[in-house]
Amino acid sequence: CASSLSRVYCGAQAALLAPLCAKYVAIRAAALPAVVVSTVAQAVCIGGKDARTPMLAVALAALLNLGGDFVLVSRLGWGIAGAAWATALSQLAAMALLLGVLARRGLLSPEPPPPPPTEAAALPPRPPRLATVRAILGF
Repeated sequence: CASSLSRVYCGAQAALLAPLCAKYVAIRAAALPAVVVSTVAQAVCIGGKDARTPMLAVALAALLNLGGDFVLVSRLGWGIAGAAWATALSQLAAMALLLGVLARRGLLSPEPPPPPPTEAAALPPRPPRLATVRAILGF
């Protein structure tokens, strides 16, 4: 199945490309935990109304990936493995930046932050409400 699918995409050269693809995927798979952690950290930032930090992390990763591709592929001649390493290392750097920001904000501490004060806490508790058909059915 995989060989016929790769022939659809790659044509007659699929057999030549398979080892290169396997090498690239193996290197990139090593960075998968960093990708998952970065994605969660970006979601935490955006959930806290901070879109700037994830944008900076993605920009940093893009610049490092571009520079890494230039050095590892063009200068050192590592080929597709160099491209994979450049991408993996750029994702690790983005993860480190995001985790550093979240740590400075105290969002990585093992203890949950205290709940924010609310106006509802100052109000006296409501008396119990009688259950009516309308209340139960949500009308």
